Amino acid sequence: MRIGLDARVLTLPEMRGIANYILEILKFWPNMDDQFFFFYESGHIKGNLNINVKYKTICVPEPPGTRFKVWQWLAMPHVLDQLNVDVLWCPANIPIFTRKCKQVLTVHDTLLQESFRTHNLIDSVYFRKIIPFWVRHYVNRVITVSSFSKDRIYELFKIPKRKIRVIHNGLPTISPIYKNKKEAQENLWQTGIISNKYLYALGAESPWKNTENLILSFASIVRMGVDIDLVLTGIQNSILSKLQILVAQLNIEHRVKLVSYVDNVTRDALYQGAELFIYPSLFEGFGFPPLEAMKLGCPVIASDKASIPEVVGTGAILADCTDPNDLTDKVLFFLNNQNQKYKLIEKGNRNSNRFDWKKSATAHRLELLKVIT
Repeated sequence: MRIGLDARVLTLPEMRGIANYILEILKFWPNMDDQFFFFYESGHIKGNLNINVKYKTICVPEPPGTRFKVWQWLAMPHVLDQLNVDVLWCPANIPIFTRKCKQVLTVHDTLLQESFRTHNLIDSVYFRKIIPFWVRHYVNRVITVSSFSKDRIYELFKIPKRKIRVIHNGLPTISPIYKNKKEAQENLWQTGIISNKYLYALGAESPWKNTENLILSFASIVRMGVDIDLVLTGIQNSILSKLQILVAQLNIEHRVKLVSYVDNVTRDALYQGAELFIYPSLFEGFGFPPLEAMKLGCPVIASDKASIPEVVGTGAILADCTDPNDLTDKVLFFLNNQNQKYKLIEKGNRNSNRFDWKKSATAHRLELLKVIT
């Protein structure tokens, strides 16, 4: 196959999220005879991508003098007119306005259509009206990462369910850094990141990440006299001061560690050394962190919302994380019933093994092949 790929996310300074999704799929791509064409708008695509495909990069500049971005509906269709690609794969939620070739779109989630933030009028019309219209009329197949997202796409985009294919993400190779939890904790103590037993979570400014409710829940745990800390990493500067004020108002500064960026090695050590990993998010198309924690032997309490129950399966305790009291009850139940710990760790490890990038890559190629045959 000759496969066009909207590769703009591969030009970003950091390879995260969708960029990692693309690279993992292409690392395990099952057919070396396929030819990829990586389309991008500006900047450059980094070398040494560690992928298993033949590819050519093609820069498609945004036409000059335009007030609004027209890359998707003018620049790219013009280039596709000149290239003989069999199928175009758009892996980042946004389709291309063209019928010049078959098109497969990956929609990871529907946050762009039902975001908790307020968009301006142009954004609102573009994401909630134009994108669904394009998907209905110009996309031959939609790939998504969970049954939850499939249902939301069906509801919001008004396309037949037979056009939507669920292909779960895989889980990147991840192995324990230390021999056991105690060794992980000892090394973290030496770095000063922890000073006590701790619960671990990832914080973020987005309202649906639900960081404030987690802190409110933890404050209740502290008031009940439980000797444990909370470590939150990934806190953006834009919300750090707000969370610091909340922690101070709750009088739990001595128990909460708010950390911005940590590298993957430190993150994995924190998973391995934690008493619990808590994932209170209210909206995810998939959600990797609880699976990473499970793979590293950390028991998980996760939100019962969106795709999260589908992804964590029986490998986590579920809580209604819109209610800090319910989250508090679930954490206390686990901490007071340590006999549940090893059962949950074992279930979590089995659950994480369900997700494999090689299987995902094979399924992706099959869907691209189906739309051209």
